[in-house]
Amino acid sequence: MKQVDSVKDITDNVFLLKYGQEFCIPCEMTERNLESLEEKFSVPFYSCMNIDESIEEGYTALPAIILVSNGSKKTLTQVDIMMDEDELEEWIKNNIE
Repeated sequence: MKQVDSVKDITDNVFLLKYGQEFCIPCEMTERNLESLEEKFSVPFYSCMNIDESIEEGYTALPAIILVSNGSKKTLTQVDIMMDEDELEEWIKNNIE
């Protein structure tokens, strides 16, 4: 999973971005699940730990996962994110266009 400082650094049309913080246990668990899924999808996965960027984008509860696909943006927030790896894989499959 590639680290970026801002969503503006991403030039791909289809990508998955996780906002999170170091020492945040749910953020770390989510990142581990995403890293294990990254090989299954032909979509680049990014991680951003810039808290100012996440707040600017409207995400105050972390972790947050954003999947951008063909102009469509789907979001999983902290409330939704307590998915196991299989559920997360299913969510990605269902939302990639």
